[in-house]
Amino acid sequence: YYSAAQFQDFLEHQNGEYAGIGIQISTSYTTGFSTISRVFAGSPAEEADVHRGDILVKVEDLAVTPDTIQDAVNIMRGTEGTEVEVTFLRGEETLVKKIGRAHISINRVESCMLDGIGYIRLWEFMGDCAQGFTDALDKLIKQGAKGIILDLRDNPGGILDDAISVSDHFLDEGILTYMVYRNGQRQNYYTHKGKLDIPVNIIVNENSASCSELVTGALRDRLGSHVIGKTSYGKGVVQHLLQVDEKGDAMQMTVAQYFTPNGTEVHKVGIAPDIEVALEEGDNGMYTLGDLTDPQLQAAYMDMKQTLGIP
Repeated sequence: YYSAAQFQDFLEHQNGEYAGIGIQISTSYTTGFSTISRVFAGSPAEEADVHRGDILVKVEDLAVTPDTIQDAVNIMRGTEGTEVEVTFLRGEETLVKKIGRAHISINRVESCMLDGIGYIRLWEFMGDCAQGFTDALDKLIKQGAKGIILDLRDNPGGILDDAISVSDHFLDEGILTYMVYRNGQRQNYYTHKGKLDIPVNIIVNENSASCSELVTGALRDRLGSHVIGKTSYGKGVVQHLLQVDEKGDAMQMTVAQYFTPNGTEVHKVGIAPDIEVALEEGDNGMYTLGDLTDPQLQAAYMDMKQTLGIP
């Protein structure tokens, strides 16, 4: 259930437009840390030299904990052109920065070339991700990519239409997924004619959920894609979003369960990798884009080289 204010925050995130400093935060109740998981391109945080992996310690006078993180986010958002004081921990060093607030456009796709292999990190199936994915893929193909590594780690899912758009690049006409409603009714969702003739490896982890698992399952079932990393989250259900009153309150209601094209159940099970690669204890996974010291990316890269016959 969303209050009107919570629903507005949800819509801003879905649209990828808001006023703030331009960071995404991953909070752990196990460690008590709130770690910067993304710094958005062109944001005030990037200009202030905030790094992925920095730990958020304080916002103004508020100490940041898992219980206060939403309050901290609310403080960092605000009026464009104003500043907020933010304290980070980077290793043993404490950094205090005055960061301006600005209009933020969330970039949900990042990509680069890895010696003839295209690498695409897709963070969410929301906003303009479908067009961003198409643009990134086209650029990599023009640069000579012979294979694609699709990184869906920490991708919580999003909109089904975006999952279809991404999958359409690699799959011909056929079932992408099917949903079963509580009355037993089945509804199929399809990809369309026309695809790239290119192999795809997929990286997932424990936080890859929903549309990430749907796409992973379809590409493995129908394209034979190899899945690398750790077993995914296991969110195999679908929600509808409903506005419930004139104040703007809303709710999400679970309406169906989805399955991969071969009938594999995902919910509370997840998708197990073909090549399991765990991060070592103490490794927070905060690698820069395309860093091949990342063990999961390295495994996907080496497997793709073998598939392509690249020495």
